[in-house]
Amino acid sequence: MPRFVDPDFELFLADPHALLLKYQNMITTIVRLYVKGGMFTQDELADMVQTVNLALLERVGSIRQNYNHSTLLRTYISAIIRNICRRQWQINPKRRALLRPLTDGDADQHEQLDRHGIKQSKLLFAAVMKQYGRHGPKLTICLKLRFRQPLTRSDILAWWPRCRRAELKKFLGHFGGDFEKMTDLVMYTTATPFFNAAEQKVNTDDALRKWTAKRIEEILETLNGSIPGAAFNEEALRILFEDSLSPFILQD
Repeated sequence: MPRFVDPDFELFLADPHALLLKYQNMITTIVRLYVKGGMFTQDELADMVQTVNLALLERVGSIRQNYNHSTLLRTYISAIIRNICRRQWQINPKRRALLRPLTDGDADQHEQLDRHGIKQSKLLFAAVMKQYGRHGPKLTICLKLRFRQPLTRSDILAWWPRCRRAELKKFLGHFGGDFEKMTDLVMYTTATPFFNAAEQKVNTDDALRKWTAKRIEEILETLNGSIPGAAFNEEALRILFEDSLSPFILQD
């Protein structure tokens, strides 16, 4: 991923509380993954979210010092949230005792639960993405656009191998850096001519939006239909997709 000035980091420097407010959906979704894995109960969800918020505020100084801009701040903080959840599980012996019947032999309880919940979700997501075959590169680009992830030269050439240098430069000029504040309307209006040129079609801006929305709907239906009790939403899909791009958010 190319280096660029992440506006989230600028917000973090100016007002860490404002950034935490922006990240509340992400924090809640990650904690829910651990609830689903059995590490926390549903009743503990709200308390755990608050615990994560307080722990992140305590780490403001270390985040400022250690974040190296090699990935999105959101991705970096996702890994920290996960570590906080693991630590909270580890320091509660009563919770570990209650969960002990779920272990397999002498294997570490946390790894078993993590493998059952998060790893299962990651592997299923990877399998679902593979089902799109030749449409996979297009889907990756569309998901990056939807979730405001910077495109790379490799992304575009994997989907449009004959993209001319001028078009490639122009495409990356729009979407190769930060475009988080770009509205969906502007984003799809800007991106559609590139898709039409690559596919030799004359589609409307709304056609690209609908194609992306339909694929997201299909992926969520597959995820929720494959894991008993699953309730994946678009934010959970975002986290799984971001992890597939930078696989340390939900490390095993």
